[in-house]
Amino acid sequence: MDGNEVFDNKYIGKLNAVYDTNQDKPYLVGFADFISEKSYSTVYAYVGRVARFMNDVNKKPSELTLDDYTAFLAKEKNKTASYQIVVYTALREFSRYLSATKVNTLNPMQYKKRPKFKESNKTKQKRENGYLEGDQLAEYISNVENGICGMKTADKAWTLRDYFVVMLFLNTGMRCAALWKLNVDNIDIENKVLKTIDKGEKVQIYPLSDKMIEITKRWLADRELKLNGKHEDALVISKYLTRISQGCIADIVTKYAIDIKGKHITPHKLRATAITAVYEGSGKNIYVAQQFAGHSNPKVTELYVRGQKDKARELGADIMSKITKV
Repeated sequence: MDGNEVFDNKYIGKLNAVYDTNQDKPYLVGFADFISEKSYSTVYAYVGRVARFMNDVNKKPSELTLDDYTAFLAKEKNKTASYQIVVYTALREFSRYLSATKVNTLNPMQYKKRPKFKESNKTKQKRENGYLEGDQLAEYISNVENGICGMKTADKAWTLRDYFVVMLFLNTGMRCAALWKLNVDNIDIENKVLKTIDKGEKVQIYPLSDKMIEITKRWLADRELKLNGKHEDALVISKYLTRISQGCIADIVTKYAIDIKGKHITPHKLRATAITAVYEGSGKNIYVAQQFAGHSNPKVTELYVRGQKDKARELGADIMSKITKV
């Protein structure tokens, strides 16, 4: 089955679970249909937030006021800025849906401003620590290639797969969900490209280096031996010879960094590592890094570029030392 279909079916199942546990809220189905142009994962995220909101206020949709929405959003102030924005957007769309269907003609959320994206100091610190640089990255890649993960030795039968996964992350900067969706036919060996559908249903085309093509060919050959005639569309498979789970992908990425002091590396942090390296290697060109990351806005890319604040201060101090001759 196509990876995108597998992904969609996963979230369709999650949506149905929300409906089943909220049978007193039949309007959730209508709301999901109202925002059906969005991906199933986004629809699930929005419907889930709305269900929680309606459980919290304990009112009929027709009785909702601006104060109800505002009070609920105020309770989310201790969450991350990105989470608050998702909740806000879900409630804004729900308010618009109720207005469009004449259930609640007020549309109160049209008067509520979107929360500003402001990172907490804790989040900033996590971001700055959440990437690999220089010798750390070289050590990490060596660990993966040689199957070294802390006190344990990786399963040698699957180290080539693990190496392929990590190198694909680093050479494309793709998200975990996008890699999980990949099928064999997403790889075009002859033209040295990989095509996939990423967040927001965007089609992404990644050029692959000769070295990445060589690693891919090795993995494809090993994959065929493991499958031993069994049909499976997924590019990356588990030891059960089925599409690997996102949790297993995360475990692969994390386990090889266990000996690198102060680093807990996840697929998202590996993506930040790749984006930062491209930014540095392009002469700090944020637009090159933006295109590599597949972001629609360079401001988003800036959140992924790590370690720049301290380097900017060091550069500034060096410049001023020369000017002041101190």
